[in-house]
Amino acid sequence: MKFFYLDTTALVKHYHLELGSRVVDEIIHHPGHAVVLGEPTIADLYAMLNRRVETGEITRDDYFTTVVTFEAEMSQGRFQLLEVDAATLKNIRVLILRHNRLGAQQGLHLALSMEMLALKPTVVSTDPVLLLASEAEGLKVMNPEQEIP
Repeated sequence: MKFFYLDTTALVKHYHLELGSRVVDEIIHHPGHAVVLGEPTIADLYAMLNRRVETGEITRDDYFTTVVTFEAEMSQGRFQLLEVDAATLKNIRVLILRHNRLGAQQGLHLALSMEMLALKPTVVSTDPVLLLASEAEGLKVMNPEQEIP
């Protein structure tokens, strides 16, 4: 089993056709892959989709269809969730001190993906700061916008 940790920049590609969508879909649909999300990624996904409604990139109907689809996939076990606890919050602070370009959201994703270190996950993101810090911490990384499907 291969483990993949997706941040919001990667997850949104599963629900909105754009550069990198095919790569993310292949990761998610592969039977030998476990796809892990940080619990806060759900709220971040909804917020990101709301911004796309506001900019006219998607319609309000598209937004609700995506939310329903995501929730159905969650209930079907397509994604595993990592919860944030006190240790995670402490690790975020330590990681931000270690990697001075990390913001809070990037630190959150890095801290959660590092909780899976023994499973050797691949961090999937389009965020160059998160990818660089993840690599520096010994994690495998993938930018779906730069991969050939």
